[in-house]
Amino acid sequence: MKQKPRWTLEMLTACLAILCVLLMLVLLVQRPAIWPVLVVLAAAWCIGMGLFRYRLRSQLARWVCGGDFTKSKTKFSLEPLSQPVVLLSGETVLWYNDQFRQRMLGGQDLLVSRVQKVIPGLDLQQARTQEGQQLTLADGVWSAHSSTVPGDAETMTLVVFNEETALRRVEAEYKASRPGYLVFLVDGYDDVFSDMLDSERARLLEGINRVLEEMIGRGTGFLRRVASGRYIAVVEERQLEQFAKRGYDVLDKIRALDPSVNLSLSIGIGRGAKTCGRPRTWLCRHWIWPRAAAATRPLR
Repeated sequence: MKQKPRWTLEMLTACLAILCVLLMLVLLVQRPAIWPVLVVLAAAWCIGMGLFRYRLRSQLARWVCGGDFTKSKTKFSLEPLSQPVVLLSGETVLWYNDQFRQRMLGGQDLLVSRVQKVIPGLDLQQARTQEGQQLTLADGVWSAHSSTVPGDAETMTLVVFNEETALRRVEAEYKASRPGYLVFLVDGYDDVFSDMLDSERARLLEGINRVLEEMIGRGTGFLRRVASGRYIAVVEERQLEQFAKRGYDVLDKIRALDPSVNLSLSIGIGRGAKTCGRPRTWLCRHWIWPRAAAATRPLR
């Protein structure tokens, strides 16, 4: 059904401004000498119109959003609800309860304003779904759910907000604290250390241990040597993200222990996979190779 045009406060203000400008142009053409008077009148009109709009919004807010449910002009309002609620007429904010005013607007009144000005990012189509729409408003995370009733002139939409700030904080912490797994393998361990003196081998192995321990020790994870030249570490997901951002600088530190020795390290990463009941099947097969792009090979 075709909707009728909406005469909002902004449209009425624009019409009055156009009429005043036309009147001033007519007077300016007939009597050019009175232009200073017209400038003063124009400034006075702008100030008066601004005060009028402010007083009108305040009175309209008190008239519509009465705190007394039985004597309110909106008798069947949703004022008693503990959740913030807003009523829209098309794209215009028509009414909201006191919870919305206090928690979303900081005690201000923004009636007869565009919905995107009051609730930035609101998508009514997404808010109508069962999951609703997640929005970040007033330094918090909210889930918006809407219901629309079509009308003869314009649709009326009721939007209810449920705060999920604490829940999302717990969710983010849960995801960031998920365990991730690192497997370090000294490439060609037997070939590198077979011809070394015991003291030289001990010095390099101690250096490798120190570099890996410093890497894992930055967070809350732990490192264990499980075989000759093989280590396994368990860290949190947030620490894996930090390693990725730094580009796994541990590879360069390992090579710098002794530039005369072809010492390199391979790193296997396991993250975000589900356990299927068999040992090690949840470990991903991605390896980071020194001097080469990421490749894949079976983890044995």
